[in-house]
Amino acid sequence: MQKLETLIDSYYDDMVKDIQRLVKIKSVRDEPKGNMPFGEGVQKVLEEALAMSKELGFETTNIDNYAGVASYGDGEEDIAIIAHLDVVPEGDGWTHPPYSATYKDGVIYGRGVSDNKGPAIIGLYAIKALIESGVDINKKLKVIFGTNEESGMVDLKYYAKNVGTPSLSLVPDASFPVVKGEKGIMSFKFQSLMENKELTSKVRVKSGFGGNAVNSVPDYAELVLDVDDLDSFKSYIESYNSTSEDKVELIEDDTTIKLIARGVSAHGSRPETGKNANSILFKSLSDLIKESETILSTFVKLYLDKIAFYHHGEKIGCEFEDEESGKLAFNPGLMSILENAIEVAVNIRFPVTYSAKQVYQGMQKTIEGLPVTIIEGSDSSPYYHDDDNTVIKQLMSIYQDYSKDYDSKPLVMGGGTYSRVISNSYTFGPGFPWSKSNAHQPDEQASMKDIILATKIYAQTLYKLTR
Repeated sequence: MQKLETLIDSYYDDMVKDIQRLVKIKSVRDEPKGNMPFGEGVQKVLEEALAMSKELGFETTNIDNYAGVASYGDGEEDIAIIAHLDVVPEGDGWTHPPYSATYKDGVIYGRGVSDNKGPAIIGLYAIKALIESGVDINKKLKVIFGTNEESGMVDLKYYAKNVGTPSLSLVPDASFPVVKGEKGIMSFKFQSLMENKELTSKVRVKSGFGGNAVNSVPDYAELVLDVDDLDSFKSYIESYNSTSEDKVELIEDDTTIKLIARGVSAHGSRPETGKNANSILFKSLSDLIKESETILSTFVKLYLDKIAFYHHGEKIGCEFEDEESGKLAFNPGLMSILENAIEVAVNIRFPVTYSAKQVYQGMQKTIEGLPVTIIEGSDSSPYYHDDDNTVIKQLMSIYQDYSKDYDSKPLVMGGGTYSRVISNSYTFGPGFPWSKSNAHQPDEQASMKDIILATKIYAQTLYKLTR
């Protein structure tokens, strides 16, 4: 409908401002506080989204601070657009400050602009265009704002339990044309308990950590060391750096010797697109610990032999692959040196024809006999729609009509969205095969040209689904 397109074009400046309103709020999950289950930043962005929705003419509801709803219309059936307002930590390496929401040359930069605050605005303005066009709407239309997608999806599980699930949901948290399946997701830890933190007889670890979130490739890792022969250790690091592409940094002051590695962040579903700082840090110690048999050095050797730089589990016993969804993705996202243990937390995306149990069995067999334990964590089963699914076909047709892209096929992806926890839900855009988003990476961005086009596709989709 031409009127819908004209209306959406007229929203350009307002959409930029509203995306910036949300992106400027740092909404990384924090400790619960009072009635704020995911911390103050997440609470603030939820309240801002609901205030914005009310300004745009929607009825709003706060679901006990777990989620928010902006709704319009009546009807026995409801169609929801579900987007999340929480973000992963910003990490390092930004050209534009991560919460400045910089708008430059038609592009907005900032943590969450594509994943997933910009898509929340797409949903609001797609419905706004339908309302202002004057077309008959025979179903209730909603935007549901989630607050915990990046760290467990407790929010939508709470919503489903206390409110119920929509008749049909669209999740703008991936790429067009349409997602027909998502790999399984699991997170767990490798752990070694140790009485001391000796790497070698002359080098001890006082503390250490790496990474920001288990589902992101870590861009920073460090170890604080106690070294008997500092000159010898400095010489070792200088020699390592002279032959290695990925350098490490040695910083010393009066009380501390710190070894630092810097990587490149990326989404945990595609670890091969980043550089893992944990792996770089441990690699710098490989020759140093070659003859050492301490618990800590044994763990680091296992990591280097079976985990580091092997993005598909090929050395640790879970190199699974299927025709429907491709290879398993293996991301060691967090490293922690504790008082009496070392832990590495891993996020895996496994193919749709496999199970978390099979992944654990393969890894357990590989580490048998070593002083390493797998601490099982959360897992979420994969889902998969056939190409002849009625909704998949309909969404493909609408996308093709607007984009004129007849080559792209329905996707199976490693990323996890709300579609895996809400029934009758379909992940649909809003990214395009040609667009750049940098989700979970520095300089996350979204082109306003693409956002406007995605809003038109969403408006047309809602129009057809309400006929």
